[in-house]
Amino acid sequence: MNGSRARAVYRPYDGSAESQRGLLVIGGSGELGSALVRAAAEAAETPTVSGVRAVWATYRTRRPSVCTPVGSKAPSVRWFYLDTADRRATSDLIQRASTEIGPLLTVVFCVVPKHGGAAGPGGDDIRSGIVDHVLYAAEATKLAGMVEGAERSSCRFVAISTDQVFDGVPPHPPYTTDAPRRPLNPYGHYKVEMEDTLQNIHHPDLVIARTSLILTLGMQPHEDGKAIAFLRSALIETHEKPLVLFTDEIRNMSWSNDLAEALVEVATAIRCERVTMDADTATVIHLACPETTNRFALAQRLLSTRWSEYRHRAAGRITPGLSAESGLRRPLDLTMDVTSMAETGLVTRTRLRSIFEYLQ
Repeated sequence: MNGSRARAVYRPYDGSAESQRGLLVIGGSGELGSALVRAAAEAAETPTVSGVRAVWATYRTRRPSVCTPVGSKAPSVRWFYLDTADRRATSDLIQRASTEIGPLLTVVFCVVPKHGGAAGPGGDDIRSGIVDHVLYAAEATKLAGMVEGAERSSCRFVAISTDQVFDGVPPHPPYTTDAPRRPLNPYGHYKVEMEDTLQNIHHPDLVIARTSLILTLGMQPHEDGKAIAFLRSALIETHEKPLVLFTDEIRNMSWSNDLAEALVEVATAIRCERVTMDADTATVIHLACPETTNRFALAQRLLSTRWSEYRHRAAGRITPGLSAESGLRRPLDLTMDVTSMAETGLVTRTRLRSIFEYLQ
């Protein structure tokens, strides 16, 4: 797959009413999905500025209780139960959104099946959630946007992929969007299969956004994302077992609220004529902070700027280590080249902050 050949494919929303889009977030109760729903709901307050006309979202196990910013005057987010394994239900909901929100719709697929971490063993259910369910939604989006006599679908589909499609074997220059994909774990393999499957349906307005380690620091501990929650939980444990955090696993760590703002841009950008020979090739971007870091540095930063109550416990417990010497076969340096965000025209306004800028 050659994602980097597509350049200047999109331009930012221009303020016109006819270019405003509805947004359907599939998986709106997850870590990234909930951040996107909040950002989109806020954006919908000023559609002539943001390009967001309306926001729909789905949940699987629990309907979120908070769906719009405090004091928001925007219409409430419309929530729908959806099991993405149900192909018919997925198709029906997307068709309904296209009809009721129309004429322009962007579907962002944020559902992530429980997989035990990127280094987990995988399995048929995990593969199906990553590959098949995304395909169901992408195909439905393509069909929903096809109006009789039109050559192009009016619906955009955005799929979330990962830096785990690369092997991370150093040294290497930052991975571009068309760098060889050599995943080391089942999760990465499934994401490669997802990317290739999506390319094969020839959707005329499809974006694949590869993210890295996603961070969410909640106001309360129960609001933390998975990566932050792991660190906090480890620090509050009463035993004195050392907490080894690797310094050689390099990632473009990004904050979920920044990613959400960027995805609103992706959702509302105006598609231009493609410059590639294949008009139906998906646009691939690396959606991540340009600065890289590691988990040990993240923990140190949290302790120095936020978690003063944990410092006395962390002093003798947190220790740096090397993944390369651990016996684990995990990707090391997954540094990505993120210039594709601006080069494609999809993300030109959002600043994705590093841990050092965010945690001040």
